[in-house]
Amino acid sequence: MATGRHRHSMVCVKDSVFVLGGYNFGTVSTVEEFKIQTNTWDMAGQLIHAVEGTSAAVHGERIFLFGGWKGFTEETTVIQCFDTSSTTCTVIGHLPSPQRHSRAITFKKRTYIVFTNWGNSFVQV
Repeated sequence: MATGRHRHSMVCVKDSVFVLGGYNFGTVSTVEEFKIQTNTWDMAGQLIHAVEGTSAAVHGERIFLFGGWKGFTEETTVIQCFDTSSTTCTVIGHLPSPQRHSRAITFKKRTYIVFTNWGNSFVQV
């Protein structure tokens, strides 16, 4: 990888592994792609919001990131979508409350998100 990191998200899309965000002496906004067939790393793109401690789920060729930390003290509600075919990122919405260290999974074309910190706005949804 070009940028070592931890507290990142990692998912598989087709024959590639994508590493998104994370922390390396500051929050990272880069998306890197490991191509399994060629055993090579490439820079795939940039997130709109650099985040660490976010969760990710895949739908087709799109990776969805839910919340995370913008730094050690600021959680975010942002939901980002990274399209692996166009290598672009967009903000598609917001969670009901700021979240970090959530977990996400896609099952039967639905994505489920589990939060570790329960805010009042989450309970009201």
